[in-house]
Amino acid sequence: MHQRDPAQTLRRIAELLRPGGWLVAHEPLRSPPPRSSPPLDALTTYWELLYDVVERLGAPPGAVDVLAQQARDSGLEVVETSGFFQVIPPELGFDVHASTIAAAKSRAVESGVASGNEIDALERALRAAKDGGYDWVTTPFFLALTLRAQSA
Repeated sequence: MHQRDPAQTLRRIAELLRPGGWLVAHEPLRSPPPRSSPPLDALTTYWELLYDVVERLGAPPGAVDVLAQQARDSGLEVVETSGFFQVIPPELGFDVHASTIAAAKSRAVESGVASGNEIDALERALRAAKDGGYDWVTTPFFLALTLRAQSA
């Protein structure tokens, strides 16, 4: 999701793998965003903003959606395609999401996606939620690819 040229990156990885070598790739999808019970709009807002920053900085929109095909085009065999997310306790999950958006603050501001005040407000909303009566929170949904370099 964060490479300017994912196909080039996959080609380079394929060159570095020995024939029959393995690569496991986990890439977060734009949709669905992380979720919680009860729902917290700030999770969706944060996730969309984060993806907007990555794309504004040069990652192609929809890069994760075509990753399996790009892997094939790079000479990698797609052995398995699946997906997953994790349900995590709110006190940990909201803190992870808040820390992620805080870490992206300067890039979000520099790229013009959001103001510092908007990022600060999202971070506060996410940190406040960890003690706010939530039952659970999730990671984003990840595409999971198991890839193998073609045998010689």
